[in-house]
This record gives sequence, C-alpha cells and structure tokens, in this order.
Amino acid sequence: MLEALGPATAAQLARVEHLWRHLLTTYGVYTSAEIAALRGANPGNRAVASNLAKKEGLLGFRRGNARVFPRFEFKGSTVH
Repeated sequence: MLEALGPATAAQLARVEHLWRHLLTTYGVYTSAEIAALRGANPGNRAVASNLAKKEGLLGFRRGNARVFPRFEFKGSTVH
C-alpha cells in the first residue's frame, strides 16, 4: 500500500524537479550516446560517458531512462 506524500516532501520534490528543468533549458544536456559520438566512438558505447564521469568527475543525472550530463561540463569534445 502506498502512502500519500506530506506537503513538505511534495514541495521538496517540486524544487528538485525545477532544478533539473532549469539545467535542461538553460544549459542543455548530452546523453551518453551523444558524448560517445563527440569523442569519436560508437554512439552505442555508453562506457565512454561512464569512464569520463569516473575519471573527470562529470556530474550526471537521470531523466527518464537516460543518464544525461550538463553541456557546460564540456568544451567541444573535451571535459573542462
């Protein structure tokens, strides 16, 4: 059985969603496939983005079924 969310929890979830939408509209995001293509790899190779996240400390978050990375973390195909 699911319990109803309290107003404070619902408000916090709304604030987090607002932040994600701000990142999406203000900066845009790359998917793992787009990062792989930027780096000259097969777009199906999601390990490119995962390895960059571990090695370079990229910040990523989930939207739907995809892990996305804010575009401001890149300058061209390199992480800055």
